[in-house]
Amino acid sequence: MIFGILGILGWFVCGVGVIASFILGALGQRKARELGQSELLPKIAWIGGIVVTVLNAIGLLIHNSMR
Repeated sequence: MIFGILGILGWFVCGVGVIASFILGALGQRKARELGQSELLPKIAWIGGIVVTVLNAIGLLIHNSMR
């Protein structure tokens, strides 16, 4: 559960934080499976990391096309 929370917090830190959300989400999901706990929070962390990465890429493309 801690990895999932840290992964979600990683969304708010650009760059390294988003990459950390992938890693922490995956680690949290594996740990949750081992402990027989819900995998929902870690899954939200890494899926959210993907979404934030895509939104950042779109924003970067839009920003560069306006120059």
